[in-house]
Amino acid sequence: MLFFIFSLVGILAIPLVVSAHEVYVLTSSEIANDLLAAPINLFAVAASHEFQFLTAMFLGILVVFCVLGISLLHGLGRIVEPVILKIKPYAAHIAQITIGSALIASAYYGALFGTELPLVHLFSGYVQIVTIGLYIAGGCILFGIYPRLGALIAIAIYICSVFSGEGIYMLSYLTYFGEGLVIFLFGGGYEFVAFSKPQFSGKRAKKFFKELEKRKHFLMRACFATSLIYASLYAKLIHGELALNTVMKYHLTNYFPFDPLFIVLGAFIIEILIGLFFLIGFEIRFTALFFLTFLTMSLIFFGESVWPHIILIGTAITLLVHGYDEYTIEKIWYKKGKREPVF
Repeated sequence: MLFFIFSLVGILAIPLVVSAHEVYVLTSSEIANDLLAAPINLFAVAASHEFQFLTAMFLGILVVFCVLGISLLHGLGRIVEPVILKIKPYAAHIAQITIGSALIASAYYGALFGTELPLVHLFSGYVQIVTIGLYIAGGCILFGIYPRLGALIAIAIYICSVFSGEGIYMLSYLTYFGEGLVIFLFGGGYEFVAFSKPQFSGKRAKKFFKELEKRKHFLMRACFATSLIYASLYAKLIHGELALNTVMKYHLTNYFPFDPLFIVLGAFIIEILIGLFFLIGFEIRFTALFFLTFLTMSLIFFGESVWPHIILIGTAITLLVHGYDEYTIEKIWYKKGKREPVF
């Protein structure tokens, strides 16, 4: 059964293997030209490849139900649950290490979150101040020394980048904002030197903050999912020429004998589904494993810089380790005390 599932996953993931963060693998002039091109009608592509599209859709649905069935097996649950429940608390530590390291990498490489956003273009005369801010924010969070302060600085830099001309494009990096906000509001997974936690005198305020804290994992997960969905919409639907150019530039049809537009369509659908699965909390661990596997393969294939992907890799590992919270579909459906689905 597992071999069958992995085989199906491999077939379905062909478009994702050749997927990439297009703004990392194309030159600035190629990106500029592609942004001026008309959007690609991916829905017309689906209609013109109806048999392939329906076959892939059927296989995808089959994989989802097979994974769900295995995930809910009581025998497997009894074996695996003690392990997944034991490592669950370390998810917050992984998230903290992830964003701290990513912020320091941004400062070191002189670009905000990704190679396409050089600090000199975003902040012109304030580059040195922002660079120092990124180092301080990353250091505070990574080493657990006033992590709330570091998170506040990171949030401020993120907001400034939105108003520096990038606007809605910064949704691609909403994960930074989400993880920074969680640490700022609720503290880090580890804190060696920290401010006192905020105290509320009113019952309503205490209740509100307590309820909000229960949703911190959902907040981080939602921001991560939103960033993945927007990045796919941006590069494969709104500016689909970016993805098509990547397919043609790297001669990907030599490895995968499909129409280039169908490869773009497949990558778009899979990336959107990954984001949606994270958002609603469905097959979280399997989706995280799937995402990490093919992100790694993409990095190797395209030879991309690793540092912009630290936030993606670390957050996916965080979701893999933490698994389900109270605001995930499968946890709500699988109400059995502390128990939760395997995948």
